[in-house]
Amino acid sequence: MPESVGSICFAVQKNCINPYSYGEICVSCGCCSQDKSIRYPARLKLYEDLLKKDFNFNNWIPGFIRLQKRNRKANITYCKRRIAIYSRLDRAIMGDKE
Repeated sequence: MPESVGSICFAVQKNCINPYSYGEICVSCGCCSQDKSIRYPARLKLYEDLLKKDFNFNNWIPGFIRLQKRNRKANITYCKRRIAIYSRLDRAIMGDKE
């Protein structure tokens, strides 16, 4: 008899920070974990990925380029700030475990 394979979808947490969840389905990224040794590295990775995505952005739309550039700049600034915060927190947590 074949094994059944399935998956369970979870709703996102109230203040989900992962844009890939689209506010609907949890993508199990770990960013909302109660365990800080999981949460901080997950958030650091998320913001590093988002920063990389913004640096590599090249989907300019005529008539919206100025707005897109402004949004891209704001996103990069935000991600860099978050990376700095979670880098410190991650180092602090990992320092406690060593």
